[in-house]
Amino acid sequence: AGGRAAAAPPLAGAPAGPPGSLELDGEGAVAALRLAARLLGCGDAELLTALNSRTISAGGEEMVICKKLPEARASRDALAKALYERLFDHIIFALNGSLAAVGQGSGRGAAAASSAGIGILDIFGSEIFATNGFEQLLINYANEKLQAHFTAAAITLLQAEYLREGLAVDRVEYTDNAATIALLEGKPLSVLAVLDDQCLQAGATDASLTAALHSSFDGHASYGTPRIGADRAFTIGHFGGRVTYSVAGFLSKNKDALFAELPSTMRASASPLVAELFSEAAEQRRQQA
Repeated sequence: AGGRAAAAPPLAGAPAGPPGSLELDGEGAVAALRLAARLLGCGDAELLTALNSRTISAGGEEMVICKKLPEARASRDALAKALYERLFDHIIFALNGSLAAVGQGSGRGAAAASSAGIGILDIFGSEIFATNGFEQLLINYANEKLQAHFTAAAITLLQAEYLREGLAVDRVEYTDNAATIALLEGKPLSVLAVLDDQCLQAGATDASLTAALHSSFDGHASYGTPRIGADRAFTIGHFGGRVTYSVAGFLSKNKDALFAELPSTMRASASPLVAELFSEAAEQRRQQA
C-alpha cells in the first residue's frame, strides 16, 4: 500500500489545458491522472479539481479560483512532497511502535525496552558544485546538523565520560559549527527565516531576497558576499568549505502550494493508508515530533 501511495504523485501529469480550465491536454495526461487517482483511492474528477482549483473566502462568501498552469504544477509537486513526507513519518512511527512493543513484551523490563532499536550509519558529505541552489543549501544544512550531532556524541560526551572516570586522555580539538547552524536556522533571524519572510511578501524577487540576506548578515563570520553576481547569490562558510548559492528558484521552491483542497481530498480517499497519512491524528504526531 505504501508503494502505491509513493508511486502516485510523479505519475500525475500536470494539467495542461488553457489557463483557468479544468481540462487535460493529451491522452497521456488523462491516463496519468486516472492512474494517480486509482493509486490514491480517489475519483478522477475530485483529484483534477483539487489540483486545478482552490476555494477562497472573501466577505463571507466562498469563491472557486482556477489555477494557472504553473500553479497547478506546483500543487502537483506539493502533493508529491506531502505524500513522501507523511509516508516516511508513518513508517518511522510504525517502526518505533513495533520496537517498543518488542521491548515491553519480552518480560525483561526497561533493559529489554532500551535494547530494542535500529542503528543507522549515515555517511554524509557536503555538496559543492559549480552552481549551487536551494537543494544544495538544504543538503548542506542537514550535514551541518549531522556534524554537530557527531561531534557532540563522538567527541564531547566521550571526553566528558573520560574525565568523570579520571582517565588521562589528550583533548581532541574540533571546529564548533554552532554559529553556522544558528545562521541557517536561528530564531528570530536566520537565512531560512529571511527566506520564509520573503515568501510572504507580495512582489518578492531574487534581488529582494538577496538584498535582505546581505543586509541581515553582513559581518557574520559564516556569511559572505560573492565578488561576482552579488545581487543574485550569497556565500555560507560550512564546516566542509565555503559554498556560494544562487538564489534562483529559492522563492518558488520554498512556497507551500498544498492548499486545503488536496489534503481534504486525500482524507476522503478510499485507501485506508492514504486517508491515515492525512488524518488529524497523523498531523498531530508530526507536530509533536
